Amino acid sequence: MAKKFSNDKNSLEQLLIRVKDGLAQNKAKACQFLLVFALVLLAIWLIRAKMTGADSALTVADGIRATATEPKQLADAAATFKGETAAALYVDAGEAYLNLGLNEIARKKTNSRAAENDPEAAALDPSVNFAEAVKAFDAAFGLGSADLKARAAFGAGAAQEALATVAADDAAVDAAVEAAKAQYAKVAEVSASSPYCEAAAERLAALDRAVAVDYLKAAAKKFRELPTPPEKAESILTGDGELTPGETTNVGEFDLNADEPATDAAPAAEETPAEATPATEEAATDATPATEEAATDATPATEEAATDATPATEETATDATPATEEAATDATPATEEAPAE
Repeated sequence: MAKKFSNDKNSLEQLLIRVKDGLAQNKAKACQFLLVFALVLLAIWLIRAKMTGADSALTVADGIRATATEPKQLADAAATFKGETAAALYVDAGEAYLNLGLNEIARKKTNSRAAENDPEAAALDPSVNFAEAVKAFDAAFGLGSADLKARAAFGAGAAQEALATVAADDAAVDAAVEAAKAQYAKVAEVSASSPYCEAAAERLAALDRAVAVDYLKAAAKKFRELPTPPEKAESILTGDGELTPGETTNVGEFDLNADEPATDAAPAAEETPAEATPATEEAATDATPATEEAATDATPATEEAATDATPATEETATDATPATEEAATDATPATEEAPAE
């Protein structure tokens, strides 16, 4: 009996030992499984972050650009970021500077044709914004991905071309053209699949032509020689340019409902025609006899002229009658004798 109990006890201990060994082995396998699972999740997260990094950077840049009102705000915001976000913001700042410079050229040309000078427009210098655009594009080129670098290089080339149109002399135009060609050449170097490659190649081919460089020089000369309109005439207003009510006109207070001034003016208006009536009638009375006398004096002269003219007419007619009859009498025999012969 005691021997049987000893055997059962040994069997139970062996079972417990086996269970313990099994748990130890399963625990190691569970830890290995958890470790592998964690590594897989980490790899998936890294891949997704790399794939969506550029898109998220552009999204952040778009949000900042939507709230910015000046190119400088975009450039300042880009300085606070790194990588793709900073590159995208620098590209946005460069494009804003470029557009601002082009708008200033248009304003100066419009002012040159105006009747009066606009001092603010006349003082604009587009070359400053074009130079800032080149700086922003260069900063983006050093931070962004291949696509952003291609975009930045093309933008820098466009800014250099715009700078050539407002250059101070022909030498500055040549320098700007060479800088633009160098920037356009970078586009294909950094990203052969960029959509800016074709446009950059076209600009390179155009700038290689002498006629294009001559055009830029002519445009720069025309910009430098823009006429300045005459200054705005001085205002008749004094001081700060505002009139104080009643200061110049000296108009006092008055009541629009007052009827007395209109009542006093009525008799004067009625008396004027009454006083003028006798003079008018007298002038008409004096003029009547003269008219009648003139008509009376003219009547005998007319009648006398008619009376004197009547005998002359009758005498003329009387004298002309015998001559006519004689002529007719003389002509008759000749007419009669002609058939006889």
